[in-house]
Amino acid sequence: MVIDLGVNVTDRGALDSVVSFSRTLGFSGIAASGLVSSPFERLEDGFLILRRTDTAGKRLPSLKKRVAQERRRAAIIAVPLSSNLEMVNWAAEDKRIDLITLDPRSTHQMKDTTASLAAQGATALEIQFHHLLKTRGNARSKILKRCREALRTALDATMPVVLTSGAQMALEMRAPVSVRHIGNLLGIDFEGTKTALLEYPEFLVEKNLKKLGRDFIAEGIELVEEGQWE
Repeated sequence: MVIDLGVNVTDRGALDSVVSFSRTLGFSGIAASGLVSSPFERLEDGFLILRRTDTAGKRLPSLKKRVAQERRRAAIIAVPLSSNLEMVNWAAEDKRIDLITLDPRSTHQMKDTTASLAAQGATALEIQFHHLLKTRGNARSKILKRCREALRTALDATMPVVLTSGAQMALEMRAPVSVRHIGNLLGIDFEGTKTALLEYPEFLVEKNLKKLGRDFIAEGIELVEEGQWE
């Protein structure tokens, strides 16, 4: 299962175009912000459209409140990497948060403490590569440098890493093998790019869809129908 967890289209027409194009590229699902009313839609051919929520807050209490509101509404929850270390570290170890998203245009850095907490909480660093596609020259060099630095910090701490397109239109999508080569360019060994593109996104989706099921109560606790174990 190949799923792009970071699609940033702004209207349903663009989303439909991305779905159609991503199918031809070999994807079996995408996560998009704000355009899906339910946590996920499964199309007739099995293609998954997941609802993604990008949460942020000026202070930690407001972030906590938003995460609590959105966890049952969204299949994927992401928090931006910011200069507020208290909020980022909380997000890193909170198991309701799936992704910490790097904006390589900013100067915010991934800290060793954040990466270590995320490794324990299984929260992944998200790298959206569309910034690389839109820049040239010195601007691209700066983005590459910031992505590589964040990735090095994450990988040294065994923090999971996820590669996403950040696509705002269909033509910004890339085939899975191309995404793996982009990951390799950013400093992930080629075998590791398989985990970042294929294995960890699939793990997150399966885990979260199970949690969104009506029989899920808490980690390790599910409702069992009478006679199921007889």
